[in-house]
Amino acid sequence: DRAVVWGPYTHSNNRTNGEYWTPAVPYDSAVIELYVPSGTSEEAQVGVRTTIHAYRDSILRMISPDKPNPGGSGSCNVDVACESGQWGDEINSVAHYTFGLYMCTGTLVNRVPGDCVPYFWTANHCIGGSGDAGKVVTYWNFERSNCGSGTGPTNHTVGNSSLVWTSATSDATLVQLDSFPPDSYVPFLSGWDAVSS
Repeated sequence: DRAVVWGPYTHSNNRTNGEYWTPAVPYDSAVIELYVPSGTSEEAQVGVRTTIHAYRDSILRMISPDKPNPGGSGSCNVDVACESGQWGDEINSVAHYTFGLYMCTGTLVNRVPGDCVPYFWTANHCIGGSGDAGKVVTYWNFERSNCGSGTGPTNHTVGNSSLVWTSATSDATLVQLDSFPPDSYVPFLSGWDAVSS
């Protein structure tokens, strides 16, 4: 019934390693369509090397609005929809992300030149190497629509990234997203400086 449509994906989404990880599909089946313009002289090649079927709702709870408590957090976590006045901009720098069958969160960060390179800060216990970094699909604006209830959009995604730096000792990882989140997602770059006050 095509209730969820991802794409289109074009040559600009191609990665040098030939992999492209799509957002999760919250159903039991998916259709992949390939459009080749008439008059194309080269034979198109497309393949699906890996599929993952989540038999538990861990990822699907995060991306499917009809599941109870999607993206639920522990009692020690803050529902940002209840605190939006305090964290208005910073909320838009945080994304949930999947990598394979796992999920974590991270923060879009700026660097001193302010050149808006899409650096994404997360934990090493989530992304500890370049293999996992290449599987990252970020979900933006996924906070509750109201304090204590509702969900955000599930189609605000940016796929894939490259490892920049990681440290198990610091439990920190920096990746660079393959593309900057579109302006329609209202992304915010969190930042810091090394100047002491």
